Amino acid sequence: MAGRFSAVVAAVIVSGLVVLACEASLYTVGNAAGWDISADLPSWAAGKLFYTGDVLLFTYSQYHSVNIVDKNGFDSCNASNAFQRSTGGNTSVALATAGEKYFICGVLSHCLGGMKLRLHVSKKVTAAAAPSLAPELSPVVPSSLPTPASINNGADFPQDNGSSKSLRICNLLPELLALLVCVYILRMD
Repeated sequence: MAGRFSAVVAAVIVSGLVVLACEASLYTVGNAAGWDISADLPSWAAGKLFYTGDVLLFTYSQYHSVNIVDKNGFDSCNASNAFQRSTGGNTSVALATAGEKYFICGVLSHCLGGMKLRLHVSKKVTAAAAPSLAPELSPVVPSSLPTPASINNGADFPQDNGSSKSLRICNLLPELLALLVCVYILRMD
């Protein structure tokens, strides 16, 4: 009986961690226009709240690039000191840290024409930071999520139509975990 109770408590804690980790949102920069000179990037970002763990998907043509720069690079449209440069047409960028983030197209005339994006990223507040009625059962949540590498393989990515979506694989994880716990408990009999 104690073994079953421990398995259930462990499953509840792990399920909570999985759900918290899967709250990241995927944003397609510029919506249908993508990362393009025709996109109204300041309007696209207006009203959106970005958190650590969220992912930006840049879709663009061979005539553009995505450069992550500092404020000076953003203000002057200078990509020479970019932290990261991508040219593959589909690039994902995980927002791993809080603060101001700056993105520009490496083509000077495109950047000067408005193909640049400034975002404020807030640290995600997790259940571990909230008060708990049962502190001895509170899970420890990692302060950041792993950063995915840039994706430059031309894969077909989901569109968000201006709103974010939870990463789809995460929708199945709690159910899969519950199934595994049930199988484990049944095998204990």
